Amino acid sequence: MLRIVILGLLVGLAALVGLFTHRIVVENRPITGTAQYYVGGHKLQIERAMVRSAELRDGGAVNRLDLVLQWPTLAGAASQMGTADPANLIFMSLEDATSRQRSPDDIDPAERPVELYARFLESDAAPGPGGLVWRKFRKATPFEGEQLFVSSPDERQFSARCPAEGTKTQDVCLWQTRLDAMDVVVRFQPRHLAEWRHLASTVRLLVPKFRAGK
Repeated sequence: MLRIVILGLLVGLAALVGLFTHRIVVENRPITGTAQYYVGGHKLQIERAMVRSAELRDGGAVNRLDLVLQWPTLAGAASQMGTADPANLIFMSLEDATSRQRSPDDIDPAERPVELYARFLESDAAPGPGGLVWRKFRKATPFEGEQLFVSSPDERQFSARCPAEGTKTQDVCLWQTRLDAMDVVVRFQPRHLAEWRHLASTVRLLVPKFRAGK
């Protein structure tokens, strides 16, 4: 009886070792090819190497799709998660904006500097990196502890909220835009503010390609 129990334990252990070894091999394989996603009502074809969650790299229907990209090319960087310098990673989220656009309370992300943020900003302004204009949010407002960087003279081109210096929040900036009826949220390190034109233009070229499957 004892021999049977020991034999069973050895068989189970061998199976676990085999499963663990198989998992390591699978996870170390290069992430290649594309997968089809339905983000709300949008049909997209996206490189698997761009998809942040390993469980979603075979495609499917999602409410939001999170991507991880490499700076400055914005190529897929999923295989570099945990090893790359976080400053060289750009995080992008895609959501269907169709239902939001129907709401009378909806504010296009490009309009937020004027329609939403302006009422919460201090009066002072100063030059920022890359020709951006720097503004600081007032205390006791929903955006306390943040600062705003906007393009000039057209704030619609780019606006990023970043943690104010000395805050304990995660040190990333957030840029929101709307492309092809999708809300696009981009998170990046403040050091890239000086190259905001490259970031914005590359994102605006990349997102339409997802729909076309190019």
